Amino acid sequence: TTTAFIAGSTSTLTTATQEMPLNIYSIFVGPPTTGKSQAIKECAFSPLSSVTEETDSTSPVIQKCTSSGLIKSVAVNNRAFLVSGEIYDVLFKLLKSDEENATGDVQVLCQLFSGEEASFRYATERTREIAANTPFCILGATQIPFAARLVALLDQGHGLLDRFLITFPKCLRPMPTQTSQALEALKENGLTNCDDIFIEIARLHTSRSTYTLTQEAAVTLNGLNEEFITEVNEAIMEGRTPPKTKKMDVILRVAAALHIFNHVTSHLLAHREPTPPADEIEKSTLLRAIDYVTWADSQKEIFVEVTI
Repeated sequence: TTTAFIAGSTSTLTTATQEMPLNIYSIFVGPPTTGKSQAIKECAFSPLSSVTEETDSTSPVIQKCTSSGLIKSVAVNNRAFLVSGEIYDVLFKLLKSDEENATGDVQVLCQLFSGEEASFRYATERTREIAANTPFCILGATQIPFAARLVALLDQGHGLLDRFLITFPKCLRPMPTQTSQALEALKENGLTNCDDIFIEIARLHTSRSTYTLTQEAAVTLNGLNEEFITEVNEAIMEGRTPPKTKKMDVILRVAAALHIFNHVTSHLLAHREPTPPADEIEKSTLLRAIDYVTWADSQKEIFVEVTI
């Protein structure tokens, strides 16, 4: 998600039919003391702070916000990254505010994900304009009981739940010797933290760029898309509610993030200065993205059934 946000500040994805931002909404869930906050610190807060310092720019990070504060921040800075070690509190307030006062927060989050142009008028403030394909990502963690409440709030038929990657990773903890070995291996390769990776990603994405799929990867994605369209058409013909999903969009964005992160990291581990990633995403990377998103969706479906 951090890769998608940093690269997406100047990059978009194109397919045969559309152009979209790299925006990803991601939440991972686990019990207490499993390192959720530390993971976010090392892979989001710290890298973004280093990138902001390197580029002498305003920090895009939002940790807590009201509805109007979120829109104002996105409109003024033309980008924002909502990051929280306890994302439940932040999203719960936004979703409850929308439910009680019709603030339109759900629609705002849907529009930002899709990269739609939007205009917001307030009685006491000037009109806030959000441009098309504005970089906006959400990354957070929470515990299982809070995740259940959050999923119930997100699953109201407006499609917001479909836009979230919600994962429940195995929270197996490494032994001290395993941790030491991992740290030594990274030091031998010249990487002591994640900041260097994201500083290079930012350096390589200072000008406008566009990512797309190779012909082979596009054929694979089209096949997946045809399966989904067949399901939708069959449901309509049989009078059932057709499935709603943003799976294709999420897969493309995850593939782009993997493509960029793997390219830069492999260069750094080989003690080479990273070159710009190729414009075309290979089929092998797309297949990994499909596996990951399918796994996350299957977990989310099981969780939704349990909460029901």
